[in-house]
Amino acid sequence: MQPSEFVYLNNSLVNANEASISIYDTSVLHGIGLFETMRAYNGKVFRLNDHLSRIAGSVSRLGMNVKVEQQELTTAIECLLEANNLSRSSARLKLTITPGSIRDLGQTSACGTIIITASSDQGQNNNIPSAMPVIITMYRFNDDEPTAGHKTLNYFNRLTMLQQAHREGYGEALAFSVRGNLCGGCLSNVFMVKDGRLLTPATGGAVIPGITRKTVLEIASELAIPVQECELGSAELMEADELFLTGTSIGIVPVSNIGKHQIETGKCGELTQKIFTRHVEMQHDTAH
Repeated sequence: MQPSEFVYLNNSLVNANEASISIYDTSVLHGIGLFETMRAYNGKVFRLNDHLSRIAGSVSRLGMNVKVEQQELTTAIECLLEANNLSRSSARLKLTITPGSIRDLGQTSACGTIIITASSDQGQNNNIPSAMPVIITMYRFNDDEPTAGHKTLNYFNRLTMLQQAHREGYGEALAFSVRGNLCGGCLSNVFMVKDGRLLTPATGGAVIPGITRKTVLEIASELAIPVQECELGSAELMEADELFLTGTSIGIVPVSNIGKHQIETGKCGELTQKIFTRHVEMQHDTAH
């Protein structure tokens, strides 16, 4: 018999098979809400404070009537990992926050919906993954949308772009803004290497302030790699010496080609290897 799986739902640990939310929840009716995907190593979440700070910041800026107590969520995550026998292994967690029932919106007593799930995960492989082919999607992000730059539950646009890439045999789709500037991948941030410098789109607008992105910038500073956060067009991408994607789910993945255009040798470059290795070391440090 499979052991019971527990989830955290509104201040309580609940058997996953018995957990439920209102059919009037804004996430169900309108796709309104925020989420964070996190990874834990030996029971400790990598960059937990960064994840919780990001979602709390989005809650505040978007005016969601949800109280986010970081210490309470930290304790809830620890209890959830323990309840699911994951406190000694790698795990993937998802934190979801919504304003709650649409019938309660605007009421000062409304407390929203908070869900945390945790499942076993193999964790990041210590070996650099194979370089991934990507494509540039024909769709565009709007920098001026109220939710631009936030990890909202409304992922329909991003998943549509990703499905386009998968249908054509590519692993990810790179998206640009309506102004023609690179925003990132559908599910990732993007870095390019040119003449020993690390270039990446600046946050703001539709660029998601990724946690792995932030970690890579810290690694670059530590390794004395020059960094420039700037606007990048498709022409600049085609001149990259190296290109890689970042994200909590994928870690750091080198890019082999953009459509038919190969990036240098089509394999992981030297600078990407250095950053990947240091990132893995930092994850191991979290677990000890």
